[in-house]
Amino acid sequence: MLGWGRLWPGRRGATAIGFVLLVVLASGVVAGVQGQPNVSVFAPENTVSPGETTQIDLQLMNNGTIEEGSEGIEVITQQGDRQRVQTARNVTVEAEADGPPFEVETATVPVGSLPEGTSQPIPITVSVNEDAPASTYQLTVTVEYVYTSQVENGEETVVSETITEEVPIVIEESARFDVESVESDLEVGSDGEVTGTVENVGSGDAEDAVLRLTNESGTLGFAEREYALGDVEAGESAEFTFDADVSAEASAGDRQLDFVVAYQDERGNDREATTSTQVGVDPESEKFSVEPLNASVESGASDTVELEVTNEGEEDVSNLNAQLFADSPLSVGSDQAYAAELPAGESVVLSFDVSAESDTAGTYPVDIDFSYDDGEGDTQLSEQYQVPVDVTEPADDGFGGWTLGAAGLALAIVGLAVGIRRFA
Repeated sequence: MLGWGRLWPGRRGATAIGFVLLVVLASGVVAGVQGQPNVSVFAPENTVSPGETTQIDLQLMNNGTIEEGSEGIEVITQQGDRQRVQTARNVTVEAEADGPPFEVETATVPVGSLPEGTSQPIPITVSVNEDAPASTYQLTVTVEYVYTSQVENGEETVVSETITEEVPIVIEESARFDVESVESDLEVGSDGEVTGTVENVGSGDAEDAVLRLTNESGTLGFAEREYALGDVEAGESAEFTFDADVSAEASAGDRQLDFVVAYQDERGNDREATTSTQVGVDPESEKFSVEPLNASVESGASDTVELEVTNEGEEDVSNLNAQLFADSPLSVGSDQAYAAELPAGESVVLSFDVSAESDTAGTYPVDIDFSYDDGEGDTQLSEQYQVPVDVTEPADDGFGGWTLGAAGLALAIVGLAVGIRRFA
């Protein structure tokens, strides 16, 4: 027996050691585990510009830790328990600005669970004042969550946690633009120009700036919708001009013009800024004036009516066709007249045959309008113009009085002859 015992001393020793380890490891399974999430927040891209409303992605990260237990316990502890004590659950994120020059427009953001070793972007919307000075500001971010701090013998200890961190937000120097000194000669039914000045009122320079019209109008059109401004440094200005066309169907009044200024900043990044202004559209002005030169017709007769037509516009017209309209007691024999050209500011005399009914002495209106080709060769139709025409009584030519006198003289002669014969 002793011999047998001597043959296995190592095995008996190994068995004893193994028993001790088994007891220790088995006790580790029921001893439990403690830990906690370690949540932090930062903004990888934290640069914004004055006057813009933009999205910033806050990055939420969890580097959880195990706080208690020997190395052996950590090995044997169930992986689910380890994960549970390091996971932040029911996570919510709220960001607030400390005040001007920017505001946070996003309400509290629910996140859910954030396991250990993971990160998650949290988008928030930030609105920056147009006059915000370039500097670094702080965004206050509050993160609330719950977690299981300990798992022991199947029981859990749940803890609520709130952390607050300051996240820096950088408002960079940036170009901003105002449209000023806007002038226009727009009027209904004609072409015109819109001119003005774009001023860089921001703190950054703009390179290769282009002014773009972005809004559309069915009655106000533009030949080009972009204008190259070039480099516009902070505090400097650049002028622009847009050729415009207002349709005849348009209404007079103010129009809103919306612009985008596309440019490169000082680092060569493509940027855009918006601005707007208003321009006025005037009522259609009189293209012509019409004055009567000889506008008198004798009652019961016909005559030539002469009208002087003046081009009151700023451009020459050609192929001027005039048409005259009249109502009873007037009628028009030849109702059309033509002038090959009528330069701006000059006049032409047009003639029409007009008749008047008998016994209609008085003043009556006639209407005249014009079709013509404008300076671009487009045919236009003018408004109607009204001109007075006088209808006069027939003139006394003297024959009526002479006839009565002659008849009286004849009667006198006859009477004298009768008397002479009676006394003879």
